[in-house]
Amino acid sequence: MSSSEEKITLERIKMNQTVREKKLEKGQIVPITFDYVFCNIFNNPDNMIILENFLSCYLEVPLKKIRGQVEILSRNLIIENKKESNKQIDLLVDIEGEKINIELQNKRSDGIINRNVVFACKVHAGGLKLKTSNGKKDSYSKYTAIKRTLQINLMRGKNTKKIKESYFLTNEEGEILTKKFQIDLVNMEKAREICYTKEETKLARWCTVIMATTKEEFEKALGEDLMEKEARDLLEEKVEQYSRDEEVIEMYSEYSRAELERESVLEEAIEKATKQGIEKGTQKNRIEIAKRMLDEKLDENTISRITGFSLQEIEKLG
Repeated sequence: MSSSEEKITLERIKMNQTVREKKLEKGQIVPITFDYVFCNIFNNPDNMIILENFLSCYLEVPLKKIRGQVEILSRNLIIENKKESNKQIDLLVDIEGEKINIELQNKRSDGIINRNVVFACKVHAGGLKLKTSNGKKDSYSKYTAIKRTLQINLMRGKNTKKIKESYFLTNEEGEILTKKFQIDLVNMEKAREICYTKEETKLARWCTVIMATTKEEFEKALGEDLMEKEARDLLEEKVEQYSRDEEVIEMYSEYSRAELERESVLEEAIEKATKQGIEKGTQKNRIEIAKRMLDEKLDENTISRITGFSLQEIEKLG
């Protein structure tokens, strides 16, 4: 074989490897947690019945009460000055004046929480752009007429003790100042864990649907009673469509690889930096290191391997 032929053969092998890497395994789907898929399904007026069914479940209100009342708003928040970058949120809807901002995020961190609080404040401030019945601007009427702003944070990773935790503005005694500004943290991992158990709820099943990476898990969580048949059929159709789309699969593969590499590098760095300290360290040091790893949302099995703590001990630290 000539050098030129060998070069061509190697290029073909590399190309075939790349193609294989960008294909899903049998039975796999592109999960709705992938930003592109999430936004194209939920932030699309053509799929309104899916969004209405989700909100009916989440808000615990009859579907007929919100049917036709949901309006998808612009994802772009107001920019105060030229130095600010574009602030784009995942999903913002209006239901009879109430603003609901849904944010999909991979983990909980102070930076992400602070960013989302800013987003929620901007959304709430937008509710002041109201007119009185006579069309005149009246600041008092604006403030009294403002409706609730609810931000729903759909989070991956074990971020909260419960599936859903609601936060309000309170004083030091925990008394709520107002219920017109609310931020919910939803632990989708925990929701996924209780699916198919006696603790299962429809919200837990929705979280599992959103996180599912296989067709089997997706269809099992959907069941027959999670939403209307028309909405269920449409959601299945969209997930199937994106899981066959080569460009979407390529984007998802690149995203997944980048996430895996990031976690791998992080794990290796922490293991290298802490191994010697743990071998010589005290129980207190091991606890501090384990807690820091939990804060970084490292897998509990990884933390157990590095620190020597059992999974039960790590669970208590969380």
